[in-house]
Amino acid sequence: MMRGAALRTSLRIAGIYALMSVTWIMLSDRLVESIAPTAVALAWLQSVKGLAFVLLTAVVIGLLVYRQAARAEAARERLREREAYFRNLFESAPTAYQSLDADGRILDVNPAWCDLLGHEREAVMGQPLSRFVVADQRSELAERFPEFLATGAMDDPELQLRHRDGHPVTVSVDGRLQRDAAGRVVRTHCVLHDITRRKQMEDQLRDQGERLFLALEGARLGTFDWDLRTGEIVWDRRHAELFGVRLEEFDGTYAGFLRRIHPDDRSLVEARIEIARAGRSLFQAEFRVRGADGGWRWIAGTGRFMSDAGTGEPIRMGGVAQDISERKNLEAQLLQAQKMEAVGQLAGGVAHDFNNLLQVINGYAEMALEGLDAHHPAHASVGEVVGAGTRAARLVAQLLAFSRRQVIVPEDLDLDEVVGRALDLVRRSLGEHIRVQWSPQHRLGNVRADRGQMEQVLMNLCLNARDAMPGGGDLVLRTENVVFDAEYRRHHAWARPGRYVGLSVTDTGTGMPPEVLERIWEPFFTTKEPDKGTGLGLSTVYGIIRQHEGLVHVDSEPGRGTTLAVYLPQVERSAAAVAAPVQTTAHGGEETILVVEDNDSVRDLMRTVLERAGYRVLAASGGREALDLLEVHGEQVDLAILDVVMPDLGGREVHDRARDRWPDLRFLFASGYSLDGVHTDFVLAEEFALIQKPFAAADLLAAVRGQLDGVGEA
Repeated sequence: MMRGAALRTSLRIAGIYALMSVTWIMLSDRLVESIAPTAVALAWLQSVKGLAFVLLTAVVIGLLVYRQAARAEAARERLREREAYFRNLFESAPTAYQSLDADGRILDVNPAWCDLLGHEREAVMGQPLSRFVVADQRSELAERFPEFLATGAMDDPELQLRHRDGHPVTVSVDGRLQRDAAGRVVRTHCVLHDITRRKQMEDQLRDQGERLFLALEGARLGTFDWDLRTGEIVWDRRHAELFGVRLEEFDGTYAGFLRRIHPDDRSLVEARIEIARAGRSLFQAEFRVRGADGGWRWIAGTGRFMSDAGTGEPIRMGGVAQDISERKNLEAQLLQAQKMEAVGQLAGGVAHDFNNLLQVINGYAEMALEGLDAHHPAHASVGEVVGAGTRAARLVAQLLAFSRRQVIVPEDLDLDEVVGRALDLVRRSLGEHIRVQWSPQHRLGNVRADRGQMEQVLMNLCLNARDAMPGGGDLVLRTENVVFDAEYRRHHAWARPGRYVGLSVTDTGTGMPPEVLERIWEPFFTTKEPDKGTGLGLSTVYGIIRQHEGLVHVDSEPGRGTTLAVYLPQVERSAAAVAAPVQTTAHGGEETILVVEDNDSVRDLMRTVLERAGYRVLAASGGREALDLLEVHGEQVDLAILDVVMPDLGGREVHDRARDRWPDLRFLFASGYSLDGVHTDFVLAEEFALIQKPFAAADLLAAVRGQLDGVGEA
């Protein structure tokens, strides 16, 4: 560019000179010829003209040269000022600047660049830029730099450099190319913007976003946003799933939101929204929405209105929603369990007092009946008393089973074997109009349970199914091995994790509506006509299974039959073979028996029955008194009858203290329930003999004789 300007200046001066010369020659020659009188004068005038031309030309050329020199000097001064200006900008700029040659070596850097990376300028001059790039980006820089030289553009203007102390510095790069007259790149000019803090904030925001996403996913939360200015409601995918629709199916309106809510809950939700909107406060509500399967699920919605900074008016309901159906189910189960527990406590308390009364009534009624001749006028009446007492005892046993206050004698059982043994009795009890199908599970796991109570559970379930099919039908008995894991519990809140053996009874009867299903396990609840049932059949099942740490479940719909299922924890041991029952006689003897019973009337009755049978009887009202009697008569006592639960020392504690001291002493446990004995373990080891209150005199004598004769010993 400078050479072109010089050429143009030279040509301009030469042109001016040529024009002046031609003009001077033509005009001066004519003038001299016209005024010269002689040839001498003409020659003299020609000499003067030449001298004048030289002087004039010198003046003009001098003026032109001076003018151009002045202009050039002014231009050079302006250039020096401009260079000084830009150098000052370069040196004092807060933004880092670097200049590279075509090989990527540093030609120049400014102090901001040095401050950014902690290096001295002299130390970096001539060094390749790649030396200051983090190791994992050097190969990428080697690929991208030639592209920049070829196109003058960069796809990704971010670069990570390394500070002198080792920490990374992230910069964005804005670059330009400088080319020579031939178009070759002679250097690059790049401005580096430190974006390390911005990238850190972006990373933090991204991490927070990921954590928020994981938290939302983990808690199964859906998010929503309501723009009050446009009326548009935006849901995320999870929120749409909670409301039972695909995201594209939601119309984004408030009315569309309300349509998904249970009609009984809409007014509550609208009221809560208006209260939160008016007070700019937190919105919270629990309500039901229609699920994708057509059923209702419980949702907890939480949100807050955000206001315009200027006007204070609410402009947008961001918030979250969560499926709380499982929690609601668990709450309902807890309330049901608490109610059942309260009823059980009441039933157990009543059964306790009634049990002792029945023991006395039935015992003395039996003795009275034995003393009456069959033709005696009172014989039939006393017989009715004995029969009513027996039925009342069965009722009390059901109450004790429901309240989980029966003493159970567990053993390893195969439920297939239990059902198989009872199948003929089940068929006879149900009648010919019920078709029984038995579907056992091959290789069924074993359970630890009381055989008699499992038989009672089976019979009660079958009888309940029979009553649901008055016109006949099909009853299916099924056993199975089941595993309840966490995924199963997400959809079946009643289950507990573990391995179970299930026994289910399915009928083709009338089925039950929801309001009946909620109460079927309650004692005395029945849908039968008056005097057609006690309402204790299923409540007895409930109590027995819960006492065995099992689960109960019912599935029923009106017109589609019912499945009642019980699940007992599975054990890994093999079930023991069941020996045939040993018949024991009810005759008496002359041995010495210690009776330990805290109820005076029951204790006196047992003494009377045993003494009438020829036994010598020692009686104690509690465990400590029993141990005192054993200290005196221990060597003469052949059998101790121990009440399981007593106020001071329970029967099991007396047994444990006495068996080592008197190894020949035999024991018989009598079960009962005391309000003071809630803490007692009601599971009796299988090696112990047990007689359940209220018992008949013959049963007591048979049990005593059996223990004395060694029948049923472990």
